[in-house]
Amino acid sequence: MSEASPDIASVLAVLETRRDDLRIAQELIEVLPIPVYFKARDGKYLGVNRAWELFFGVKRAEMIGGRVADLYPNAPGVAAKHREMDEQLWANRGDQSYEIRLTLPDGRVRHTIYYKATYSGTEGEVAGLICASASTGLARRAGRSTRPRTACIASRRGASTTRASGHSST
Repeated sequence: MSEASPDIASVLAVLETRRDDLRIAQELIEVLPIPVYFKARDGKYLGVNRAWELFFGVKRAEMIGGRVADLYPNAPGVAAKHREMDEQLWANRGDQSYEIRLTLPDGRVRHTIYYKATYSGTEGEVAGLICASASTGLARRAGRSTRPRTACIASRRGASTTRASGHSST
């Protein structure tokens, strides 16, 4: 029994470290002033931050476990475009950016740029994606280009890049 104790203690120490790492990552995502979500490979939302809730006017509890079609029940074209772009990432890990016109659940129309990147599971497989988005109008008013810059970002990481220009209307 005494031989098992160090193993259990080591496992508990690793679990505690992982729990702390997860807490830090969650807090960092939560404080970002831009909408961020992450979803699993099956397309189900695993989490969103407060900025996402404010942008879309949807509580995270209503979206966790849901799919993009649940967010856009009245705009199937927008949901289909997001699914199409996700499929590209599932097939070709890396990152991508694209613009899309969307109507939010409250009826507001936004031209939005999405920056998506895959993340890996424990075996190195594509396990899901994380996405940050911003209204292109805000970037334009601030005098910044909304042209995707993923090639520069990807080349620094050595990752493959998917470029897309998706404009959908509702």
